[in-house]
Parts: sequence; C-alpha cells; structure tokens
Amino acid sequence: MRVLFECLLTLPDNGDAIYVVGDFLEACARIDVALIKPSWVAQLVDSSTLRHRISAVLILWHMAVVDPGNVPLDYIAKLAKPSTEDWYVYSPAIAAAKQLALSRRAALEILLDLASSPEVTDRFTAMHALRELADVEPAIVWFCASDQIRQLAKDADEDVAGPAGDS
Repeated sequence: MRVLFECLLTLPDNGDAIYVVGDFLEACARIDVALIKPSWVAQLVDSSTLRHRISAVLILWHMAVVDPGNVPLDYIAKLAKPSTEDWYVYSPAIAAAKQLALSRRAALEILLDLASSPEVTDRFTAMHALRELADVEPAIVWFCASDQIRQLAKDADEDVAGPAGDS
C-alpha cells in the first residue's frame, strides 16, 4: 500500500496516471479504511496538487460513512471551502460534513462557519447544506443552527436569503 501512496505523490499532475493511482488508493480505502495511514491522508490534504486533495477528501467522505468517529474534522473543514477550493474537493467535503453532523455535532460547526463567511459562495453552499441536513434530521439544524438560519434569511444576496427564508 505504501508503494501505491508514494507513487501517487511522485506522478506528474498533468497526466492520466495520477488519476488511475488515486482511484486505486481510494478503492483500497473502500475495501478497508485501515489500509490507509492517517499520515498519508494528512499529506494529501495539505498537498497543493488537486488530485491529491481529491483522493484525500474521497477517503475522508468514505470514512465519514463507515467510521465517523475517526474522521479528523479539521481536514474536512480545510477542504470544505467553496470560495477557495475546487468543486471536486469542496463538494465531497460538504457531503462528509453533513454525514458527520448526523453523529458528531461538532461537524455542524464546519457548515456554520461557512454560513458566517464573508464570501457569498460559502454562505450559499452552507445554506443549501443546512437545508439538506434539515430534510434528513431537522432537530440538528433547528436546535443547533436556528440563529444562523435567521441570519442567512437576512443575507444581502437573494440566492442565500431566499432559501434561508423558506426554511
């Protein structure tokens, strides 16, 4: 497994091979997340290479489903940044945050931090994530985030305020 990880780190980021190796590493995590060392995930999260961060977040999302108690929330928070991160990274990070919020209330803070961002893209994404989470588990959102929802309903951007007001 280590060889696969090291191969991913050394491949140029402009070819198909990095995607194939990243996919293999992600598949190994889906077989057994214990095959992937936490230090590898940390290295991928901190990488400036997009494909590394994609692999990291897909591994973390899988962990959020099968082993939510062991997902480092700071990794999810770092990758769940719509205003600064690529869609292929922030979208699964938001999905992981929603999944984690079902069993770890601290994960809800990731979405609430986005809801108070100065960036409209972050607030828009947070609002929709909170609405989707409320569809599954309304108590989490309404008891823990009602103040933020009311604030979002007053947002200057109608794409944020409209859905918040409908909630």
